[in-house]
Amino acid sequence: MSTVDIWHDALVYIQEKVPKQVYDTWFTPIHLERVEGSIAQLGVPNKFFCYCLSKHHGPLLAEDISSARG
Repeated sequence: MSTVDIWHDALVYIQEKVPKQVYDTWFTPIHLERVEGSIAQLGVPNKFFCYCLSKHHGPLLAEDISSARG
């Protein structure tokens, strides 16, 4: 499965769990760059965005990327 497919599936899961405004603000600006083993690398706009995203939505991202990978 490609990173594009994994990210698409993860976004589908995330959309079901968060309000539209949260999804649009925090999840549309990022993309999945690569997955190696149990590590997923995301592309984010800046370091502050990365900090806030990981602090508030890190577990959700980890869970949904893992689910998307199968």
